[in-house]
Order: sequence, then C-alpha cells, then structure tokens
Amino acid sequence: MIEFLYSMEAWHWGIVAVVFLLLEMMVSGIYMLWMGIAAAVVALISFIFPDLLWYWEGLIWCVVSLSTVYGWRSYRKANPKETEDSVLNKRADSCVGKTVT
Repeated sequence: MIEFLYSMEAWHWGIVAVVFLLLEMMVSGIYMLWMGIAAAVVALISFIFPDLLWYWEGLIWCVVSLSTVYGWRSYRKANPKETEDSVLNKRADSCVGKTVT
C-alpha cells in the first residue's frame, strides 16, 4: 500500500475526482462535489509539481476540501435561498386559516 502512495501521479487524483463527482450524482448532499473539486485541484498541482510527496498531496486535499466546504456553507448561510411559498414543507402551517367542510 505504501508503495502505491509513493507512486501516485496526477492521473490518480483525476480518477479520485471523477469518482467523487460520480458519487455526488448518486447520493444526496453536496459534500462529495467539494471533495471532487479538491481532488481535481490536487491533480493539477501534482501535474505541475510531479515530485510532490504523497503526504503533501493528501494534506493539500484535506485543506482544500475543508476550505471549500466551509466556504460554501458560509456563503449559503449569508445568502439563504428564498422561496415564493413561505410555508413550503410546513404542512401544518399551510392549513392555518382555512375552513374545511
């Protein structure tokens, strides 16, 4: 296993990025997208600097993954998505004030 880590190249990170992006399409949530983007960033860095050691690549992936997730969550918290229907997904609230016969 350790030999594989030392022999990782840019295309390995590209495959990891594609796998994360495919997983994002199959499961709910958005976290796999940011991990896939981080893997693509590491693939680009690994392509530019081919002598970068595997643990630095892993550290870069962790930092980029966490920072993109944190950045997205901060952005979404500061800019909430507003809907036209204020009682969307609040079934009990949508019945308030209505008369049923």
